[in-house]
Amino acid sequence: MLFDGFGFRLVYALLPLLALLFGFRLARIVCPRPRLALLAALLALCNPYVLKIVILDENVMAMCFATAALALALEGGPMLLAGLALGITLGIRHVDLPLALALAVLVGRKPRQLLVLGGSAALALV
Repeated sequence: MLFDGFGFRLVYALLPLLALLFGFRLARIVCPRPRLALLAALLALCNPYVLKIVILDENVMAMCFATAALALALEGGPMLLAGLALGITLGIRHVDLPLALALAVLVGRKPRQLLVLGGSAALALV
């Protein structure tokens, strides 16, 4: 068992923390000032929708991985990781499919990066 009952609590605590980290990285793209970017990430994480969730459900996980996919793709980071995060997001909630289209538009006309993004997303879905 995963640390008995503690493991699920640990995952529940780490997923919003991961969303905060990638939310900060995403906000840094839009706002170069670190304090404002941190404030924006905190406000996004402390919205009533997120605070009302008391159990680990697919919405928390999808929010975390979607934020990671978007931040990694916009930073020009490793497309393999962005694709894996996108694939995990789509595996958790299929209604996030417009995120895949948005990422394809944001990556632009870079066939190799689109191939890595789409391939790793498909690999994560399998």
